[in-house]
Amino acid sequence: MPEAGAEWRIAVHREAKRELRRLPRHILQSALESIHALADDPHPAGSSKSMGHESPYRIRVGDWRIVYQVDSTARTVTVLRVASRAEAYRDL
Repeated sequence: MPEAGAEWRIAVHREAKRELRRLPRHILQSALESIHALADDPHPAGSSKSMGHESPYRIRVGDWRIVYQVDSTARTVTVLRVASRAEAYRDL
C-alpha cells in the first residue's frame, strides 16, 4: 500500500509517448486519467501483473492496455506501452 499523501513520480517511455499520440481522442483522455491516477496509487483496483513477465503491471482502458513498471525504491511508475490488447505485450 502506498503511504497516504505520498505521490509517485510518473515517467513515460518514448515508445509509450508515441503510442499515446496515436490513440483516438476519447481513449486518449481515459488513458491519461489512468496514468495520472498511478501517481496516487501505482496498484489500483483492476491492475495486475502481466503474465509471463517479471515486473510489468497492466491496467485496462477499454480495449487498450497500459503496461508499466513500479520502482518502489525510487517511487517511480514508468509507463512502457499503451497499446491494444493484441499488441501490448510484444517485445517486453
